[in-house]
Amino acid sequence: MIESYCRTHIWYKCRSITGEPPVVHLKGQPIPHWEYDGFFDGSDAYAIMWSFDTKRARNKTFRQAVGFFSRNGAELCQVWITDRFNGDWRKAILQYGTFNNFFNAFEAYFNERKEKFMAKTKELIQQMYPELKNIKNIRPNSHGGVANLLRVLTRTMNEQGSSIRTIAKVQYSVCLQAGIYVPEEFINDVLTAADMDPNIWKEDDSK
Repeated sequence: MIESYCRTHIWYKCRSITGEPPVVHLKGQPIPHWEYDGFFDGSDAYAIMWSFDTKRARNKTFRQAVGFFSRNGAELCQVWITDRFNGDWRKAILQYGTFNNFFNAFEAYFNERKEKFMAKTKELIQQMYPELKNIKNIRPNSHGGVANLLRVLTRTMNEQGSSIRTIAKVQYSVCLQAGIYVPEEFINDVLTAADMDPNIWKEDDSK
């Protein structure tokens, strides 16, 4: 979900790799071939805005998560490029042909990583609580008291100016101790990003 807000920085990163198409050629000569022709057709650098979701737009933690993904999109995409293309952006760009295909492939990779992260989390919870091993799904809202505690903690941390990184770590720790998944989907996205590339986290990611 939140990974869609990586789009802007990934778009500009691709632009930096491809450069601009040739616009000048000698009269009577064929237009120079540009190997990235059509890659940016029908696409732009902007993610779908979330202002239509009034409830979420008022959620400061959600806004912090959006800001984090917006700033670090290219770095997160680099994990995918390194994993699948040995770090070769040009190879990935040429393989997918258009930016929309390229970005859709990144989102699919991110979701794959999130599924693996959540499976790892479930396994960790079941190790901590063996009695849960026969339960197929560990429901995120299975403990109302924990959900209330998380809301209070998150509100307090927001008031103190804590970063989305710190909030995500605290929510994750509390939920592990309670034997449940982290309730908010966008916090799961933040935790997946941290699992993908811990080097992008900064203490000042509070805006």
